[in-house]
Amino acid sequence: MPKLARRITSITLAAVIATGCGFTAAKAVMAAETDCLVRDPSTMIKEGSTYWIYGTGTGITQFSSTDRLHWTNRGPVFPKAPDWVASTVPGNKDNNGWAPDIRMIDGKYYLYYTYSQFGTNISGIGVAINNTLDPKGWVDQGLVISTGKGIGYNALDPCIFQDAGGGWWMSFGSYFNGIKVIRIDPKTGKRVSDDQNVYPIASHPQSSINAIEASAIYYHDGYYYLFVNWDACCAGSQSTYNVRIGRSKSPTGPYLDKDGKDMIQGGGSLFLGSLPDFGSGLPFDDEVGPGHAGILKDGDDYWFSCHYEWARDKSGATTVNVFKLSWDAQGWPTVPQLPHSAPITPGLAYKITSEESGFNLYAAGSELVQESDDGTKPNVWRIDRAGDGYYSIVSQDNGLYISAISGSKKPGDSLVLSRDAKQPEAQWRLEPGGNGYFKLTNKANGLCLDNPGGSHKNGQKIGQWTDNGLPPQRWRLLVQANEHGIVPNATYKLSMAAGSLCVDVPGASHEDGKRIGTWTDNGLLPQRWQISPAKPGEYTIKSQESGLYLTAQLDNNRSSGMVLQTAENKKPIQQWQIKRGSDGAFRITNVGTGLLLAVPGNPPEAGAKLELEQEGKGKSQAWVIVRE
Repeated sequence: MPKLARRITSITLAAVIATGCGFTAAKAVMAAETDCLVRDPSTMIKEGSTYWIYGTGTGITQFSSTDRLHWTNRGPVFPKAPDWVASTVPGNKDNNGWAPDIRMIDGKYYLYYTYSQFGTNISGIGVAINNTLDPKGWVDQGLVISTGKGIGYNALDPCIFQDAGGGWWMSFGSYFNGIKVIRIDPKTGKRVSDDQNVYPIASHPQSSINAIEASAIYYHDGYYYLFVNWDACCAGSQSTYNVRIGRSKSPTGPYLDKDGKDMIQGGGSLFLGSLPDFGSGLPFDDEVGPGHAGILKDGDDYWFSCHYEWARDKSGATTVNVFKLSWDAQGWPTVPQLPHSAPITPGLAYKITSEESGFNLYAAGSELVQESDDGTKPNVWRIDRAGDGYYSIVSQDNGLYISAISGSKKPGDSLVLSRDAKQPEAQWRLEPGGNGYFKLTNKANGLCLDNPGGSHKNGQKIGQWTDNGLPPQRWRLLVQANEHGIVPNATYKLSMAAGSLCVDVPGASHEDGKRIGTWTDNGLLPQRWQISPAKPGEYTIKSQESGLYLTAQLDNNRSSGMVLQTAENKKPIQQWQIKRGSDGAFRITNVGTGLLLAVPGNPPEAGAKLELEQEGKGKSQAWVIVRE
């Protein structure tokens, strides 16, 4: 397994020394990826000098730490499922507990947790009590609230919080009709008897399936701050999970975002997001899919915790991150943002597709229209840097550039194709808009590239309109394969044409100089490789597991060699020509040695090491390259 590769962002950490009270460092820790590999973490809680996190897993998993970075798994809260689960959630037969949260109430610890049947609202939230945080001291108190057929909401993802007057509340909800709050009796940990209302506070109507969940509410300086997750979890590097925020003067709302929009109507300012992998060949972030917010006040410091659905340096595992949280001049919480991958790789060819209609931008002479994909060149565009954060977009069919009409500032005017890429009318800012879509804003007039009226008509002229964030202004960019059949910067599996062996990093090693081998196809990160242009017709091949590059090393006879993974060196021994043969398979030739990538043996066995051979040894040199 790879060694811990902790990534600190925003402020470089010269040294970190774990102490009983947290971090002591040459520079203050602002944001850190921990080694706590768990989904749906609770709010962190502290007893004495020890921090605790609880998460989704068999019987609800428990983790402890003295420094918030290094965590120890302390086993399940419930070695067997609570008694109420069998009758309330009969489909959950594996003691699989979800998304807990924890608070101290009147000197005791109250742990709220969920058992559910995946993809349904057959769910229940229970509560257990402990006098300390002894991992074996939890005593279940039974069901707090349950849902099922005929109920419009979902008893999932509890968060317990205290109001300004000392009363206790619980927010919860997942999909269905959104996020709710109920009042809690601190004596029992269950619902109060005199208020059985279920108060609605947030929804995500922009999503056809109301993809909203993972609420957390924190009271600070007169406001209740509501965090929720929008969009899809549980899809690895393709997860679109993002954290949204609003605030209210009352536990029951209305919760308004920074623009004053009610979260029950779909409001929610972006608090924490990421750039996922949509299979388009565009770069994506090292950590994807933040979710399940929590805030711990520890002395004078505030710490924000969440998970990321996918972390590159953890072989794709879900990982807890901890951020130093502060409050801005307007009272809103803020955390350091992890660096995002550059959203656009210039110089490549793309198809540009409307979210609204599913049609592509199409060059029809000097007119810009939308058409269904017919596989021809008018569907394809090259995107080049124009400077100052803007790009030009040129047709691969006629060499003309997408442009506003000179001097046009009127919403609704059609766009045209022009010859002058240097004019501001032909320059566009491309901004990620979530779910893999981009907003394209014109430099000259500040208007957005727009599908007029949300048209679904072939041949519809494309125009410009004021920014409204709606699907007619959202466009997906799909990188197109080049003349070698490669989508630059995309991720691939390299499989032998004869057999099922794939190029593989043995043992998921991160060792510089490790010899590379093969293994049967298992779909894991050690078998995923990013192929990127180095020079015209030449590529680098980078491991998505280790971040190291395939590199040739000659044997003493110089007519054969082996393949290692090493740090980037930009030398010919790290560059490869990839060409498709008449049999449809690829040959991969090292530029520095002129030798071909091959696997010995007839047939080769799993674990066989890659070799470099002279051309002419048949199927051991033939590869199938499959985009992942």
